[in-house]
Amino acid sequence: MESTTFDTPAWLMIGLTKSVAGHLELAGGQLSLNLVTDECAFDSPLSDVNELKFPWYYFSAGFKLAIAGEHYRVSFLDQHDSQIMTGIRNGKAWKALLLAETDPHQWT
Repeated sequence: MESTTFDTPAWLMIGLTKSVAGHLELAGGQLSLNLVTDECAFDSPLSDVNELKFPWYYFSAGFKLAIAGEHYRVSFLDQHDSQIMTGIRNGKAWKALLLAETDPHQWT
């Protein structure tokens, strides 16, 4: 089976109003979010994701996940940019990819 590789800009959401820009990547079954601060928010096999949710109120532009008990919120919208449609397109692409790469029944 050929390994899927996909990456886009993404933001780690922190609290109610803060976010840190980064780059979300899926490569070789490994999901990672590397931040512009040279920190890695997470870098884990996709099989280690315990929760994966796409809340309706994210309007397809983000998701929530948990890895080893740590919860993360990821957005594809920059708070300071008006590229809303790009963020929504990226969010929909990630949703389709992550659900295709995992067992969608484990998230219901």
